[in-house]
Amino acid sequence: MKSRIFLEGPLGCGKSTLIRRTPGLNWTRAGGFVTQRVTDADGGLAGFVLKPARLSACSADADAAYPFLTFGAAASRDDGVFRTEAVRLLREAESAPFAVLDELGGCELLIPEFFAALTRFLSTPTPCVGVLKSPAAADELSNRLHLPESFIPARNRLYAMLRDDPGTLILPTTGRGDAAAESILRRWASQFAQG
Repeated sequence: MKSRIFLEGPLGCGKSTLIRRTPGLNWTRAGGFVTQRVTDADGGLAGFVLKPARLSACSADADAAYPFLTFGAAASRDDGVFRTEAVRLLREAESAPFAVLDELGGCELLIPEFFAALTRFLSTPTPCVGVLKSPAAADELSNRLHLPESFIPARNRLYAMLRDDPGTLILPTTGRGDAAAESILRRWASQFAQG
């Protein structure tokens, strides 16, 4: 079993949900981070926050939620969250029993401090499971947020780094209800994420 698994699939198919529902994954021991949707009063998408993975099951812990993308009349990003909090969480994850990186492949790749910390983390033996933004989702994000031309090459560098790593599996999935992906995640958790 490879020690790193990154789920890749269509937007909104339930990749993060698959990881959250993996039996045996002991979230209190997890390093890394998760991104969570924030909804407005009408239930529409208001933005995204970054949270430490170990606290992702504690939705009430607002003090540990760092807003980085806000939608409204216009979309706005706070890159500082990835320069500071995400870098700190990646460094802490280097010594964690395992890490969750949910998700990678967005505008955070444009931040040199984050990309360097991610590259460093991926050179450690720490097992991890995560979500990787698909090329189609990366293109959509780039268009929606009017990201600079350097975004797609950065996303491609990350993809190549993961694809070429013999200890990493990029697992295509349809999301919720994907029995094959669920089975692989269960086996991964039993080997790397229990205790």
